[in-house]
Amino acid sequence: MEFELSPERLAFQREVAAFLAAELPPGRFYEESRQSPAQQVELDRFLKRLAERRWLALSWPVEYGGAGRDLIDHAIFNEQMGYYRAPNEALVPVTIIGPAILQFGTEAQKREHLPRITRGEGVYWQLFTEPNAGSDLAALETRALRDGDDFLVNGQKIFVGDGREPDYFYLAARTDPTAPKHRGISIFLVPARLPGITVTKLDPVAGWAKNQVFFDDVRVPASALMGQLNQGWSHMRETLAVERSGIATNGEARRMVEDLIAYCHELTRDGQPLVSHEWAQNLLADLLIEVEAWRWLCWRVVHLQATGAPIVAEASVVAIHRKAFFPLLQNAIYRLVGSYALLQRTAVGALGEGECEFWQREALHTHSAGTPEIQRNIVAVRGLGLPR
Repeated sequence: MEFELSPERLAFQREVAAFLAAELPPGRFYEESRQSPAQQVELDRFLKRLAERRWLALSWPVEYGGAGRDLIDHAIFNEQMGYYRAPNEALVPVTIIGPAILQFGTEAQKREHLPRITRGEGVYWQLFTEPNAGSDLAALETRALRDGDDFLVNGQKIFVGDGREPDYFYLAARTDPTAPKHRGISIFLVPARLPGITVTKLDPVAGWAKNQVFFDDVRVPASALMGQLNQGWSHMRETLAVERSGIATNGEARRMVEDLIAYCHELTRDGQPLVSHEWAQNLLADLLIEVEAWRWLCWRVVHLQATGAPIVAEASVVAIHRKAFFPLLQNAIYRLVGSYALLQRTAVGALGEGECEFWQREALHTHSAGTPEIQRNIVAVRGLGLPR
């Protein structure tokens, strides 16, 4: 397995980095928990600029608005997007929903949605999680029952979307309530403004703007069905595996470690720069080792994807490292910068416009996309062949 990039790919990496450094300010200009009209305008402008270069969907076919490049180039782009703290939730249509449409959407759905996504237009939310169906996603209870030419949808989704008004929902619902829980599920692309849909905002402890969506006898046309009826579980698994490498998150984590090192050069302890103390050096070295090991695990998954090799448990190994890294970073921040870690961006003396405080909240997200326990079970059963 060779990770060294060719001169052409290194040139592309530098091109992306230079573009993002020029387009994105040093801080976090767009945080989903603190949006403003000005931020929304800036986000729209940024997405349009990416679309002009056909970078929003680098590896998609040209006929659907993509650039037709390979997965290695796409991973290079994603890694830089993470490093420069590009907006996260706004890219869900490109990183998750669009690839799912490419894989099992109808031709009409591809023609309608994919060009729009590659132009940076439209807001798409993924509606999977429910109050009683998170890590055990197959336990979802939202129903979509056939009624003539439509499906009648009733249920609730939670912790979805961001602060923008949605245009479409990528919805998982139970279409056969009598089937075992891993069967009888289907996927729909639902217009977000149909009668009977109610969206209410949430304010989670960890930050980020999230919402819950209620469906009350919502009539969804049969043409909104994606893939095969009652085969949604397999489609959902593919959707959740699209961005398997998680390389953008690693890029963002590496940036935070670098910033933390810079803070430790500025702060003093006992009259000396914090970074000169051996205990601080050890903490920072541990963080660098962990984030670098995690990075190459990400690139291993990219390599498997690019060569068409099966991904058995490698993506879960990456997820385990990601979920373990954030609490490690959180504890290191407390020990290194003390009360500065609690200062938000508007506070006097906040480091990096509140980046340390932001990452304290980010450490609460270890449950998302499958808890560490679930990921370890996947490694044990699929990777090591241990009994359930």
